[in-house]
Amino acid sequence: MNHAPTPLLGCTYWPTRQGIFFWNDPDDGEITDELAHFSDMGGAFVRLLLPWETFQPNAERINTKALDVLGRVLDVAHECKVGVVPVLFTGVLFGQRFLPRWVLQLDPTARPFARTVSEGREQPHALVKNIYENRHLLDAQRRLITEVVGYFGEHPAIQAWDLSGNGLPAYVPPRTPDALVEWAALLRETAAEAEAGRHPIWLTLPDTAVLLAFLPWAWDLTREHLHILVESYPHTSPAAEEAPADFVTFMAHLWRTVAETAPGVLVGMATAPNREREYTLLVPTECEESPPISIHLPHESVQAHIWQALFETLGKSDVPWLVNATFADVPPAFWETPPFDTAIRPRFMGLLASDGREKEAVQVWRDATFAADKTALRPLDVDIEALRAAPQLTLTRWFRQFREGEV
Repeated sequence: MNHAPTPLLGCTYWPTRQGIFFWNDPDDGEITDELAHFSDMGGAFVRLLLPWETFQPNAERINTKALDVLGRVLDVAHECKVGVVPVLFTGVLFGQRFLPRWVLQLDPTARPFARTVSEGREQPHALVKNIYENRHLLDAQRRLITEVVGYFGEHPAIQAWDLSGNGLPAYVPPRTPDALVEWAALLRETAAEAEAGRHPIWLTLPDTAVLLAFLPWAWDLTREHLHILVESYPHTSPAAEEAPADFVTFMAHLWRTVAETAPGVLVGMATAPNREREYTLLVPTECEESPPISIHLPHESVQAHIWQALFETLGKSDVPWLVNATFADVPPAFWETPPFDTAIRPRFMGLLASDGREKEAVQVWRDATFAADKTALRPLDVDIEALRAAPQLTLTRWFRQFREGEV
């Protein structure tokens, strides 16, 4: 595969047979085989999710056993010629919160902002303490960064660090946009000090974050020397239904409009299992009187088409990363385990099926070539303040205009 400096191809990784929470007893053989497979596909790096409550079971203590496991995974990745981006403070997975008990405050009158799980149990009345401004909590977060980044900052497998834990700020909202900027800047500075500024520091946000008034515009974050990775799941927007590849490209341009640099792009596209042309799942609702929800999963050729289109568009730009949401589909053994008991589509977003079979997108990855000369990703010519005044209507209108070449 002929790689130019950008974009680098990555995926979010956990061992397929062991699942996301593999840190207590990892299978080194499985990890070696899968990372070698990913390298053979043309992958450059993996995002490795570090569950916050696993790595920091209380504010004053870092889990040394988890650190040892991380070191082993980094060694394996280096042997397989795969870079690693550890995702610190992983407290959100597919819209659900998995947080340490010490950052929660239980209130029987609280209405949950999002599903919250802690210590293996759902916490239906959990409020999250102010992780962005509370001095005790900030000191604890800096402690984790100092330990992890400081210890592994010189490891040759490290590609970068990600502070945001898969879109954490969108599901643990800050009090003000400025609070998030100051939090991110403080943690970035802490990471830079811990490893003498060896690696870039990233922040992951869902693409819908541009619609949320409680989050800052991305340029406020990029001015603090942070890099932005945007998660894009086309199925979450009705506007994307007929043209998911165009929608991902459009959102990348939109994020460039609100940032000083081109974002990295993470794509999650579910596919029908077992090579079926299409698949419809009927998911029961919590209310027995309501009809089940119908979830349509397209043939895996749709995922392949999206990647082909992205290579032909964003692959020619200065977008630094193109990332698939997961390495492999989730085995049925984990379908009753949070988050996959209710997060249905993420079960099927892998480049591989859960049995290890390569989907059609993998051949697209293998065949991809990138030109040495890059075109700067173009900001859209729009009034960005209109986006938060009428988010969905404005987004839909701009997407139509983007497809017609009007913005």
